[in-house]
Amino acid sequence: MRARRAGEERELAELIGRPGSPGRSLRGALSLIALARARHGWPLPVDREAAEEDARAYARWARLRQLARR
Repeated sequence: MRARRAGEERELAELIGRPGSPGRSLRGALSLIALARARHGWPLPVDREAAEEDARAYARWARLRQLARR
């Protein structure tokens, strides 16, 4: 999870001041997908940390929704 966030922060820092074209962005995204597929197979394995974070976020949202109904 930390590595993913660090990567996102680095990408954002690189893009500030010089946004890319939509075509370049799409080509970059497709090449990353191809790389992940080559390294890990398809479908990609589940990221346990991301799944747990999603579950915690959903649980908080469900609890908030339940409290709001009272």
